[in-house]
Amino acid sequence: MDNFFLSMPLLWLFIGIIMLIAEIFTPGFVLGLIGVAAVLTSIVSLIFKNTYMQLFFFGVFLVLLAVFVRPIFVKFFFKGSKKSNVDALIGKECIVTEDINSSKGTGYIKIGADYLKAISSNNEIIRKGSVVRIESLAGITVTVSLLENPNDK
Repeated sequence: MDNFFLSMPLLWLFIGIIMLIAEIFTPGFVLGLIGVAAVLTSIVSLIFKNTYMQLFFFGVFLVLLAVFVRPIFVKFFFKGSKKSNVDALIGKECIVTEDINSSKGTGYIKIGADYLKAISSNNEIIRKGSVVRIESLAGITVTVSLLENPNDK
């Protein structure tokens, strides 16, 4: 039975190292927290031979790390999300290059150097040359709303 208690610190250390290695392949720093808590518990297990006390300290270390350390790492490694190119299109104004008729499934807009298939947000026909605003994007089709019609000038 003495060999079992001598091996407990090594077992906790082994679990900690495995979790820290596994953290390399997963996001979120969860396995890393478990690994650090297990390594700390391996040190405590040198003092407390009782398995229940070791599990208690493991739980305490895990909660403390989750509450105090994880938010720091998340803030450091995941500094605000940037808009993707697709999200950046929403709200942009562009020109209709082919009449947009949602019922027929026709219509294109030009934004920058790109031409995208478009549908009207309220199913109205939007004429070529009109200025529209991109409301949403689904797949390769944008939904637009009319801002300015060249015939109104």
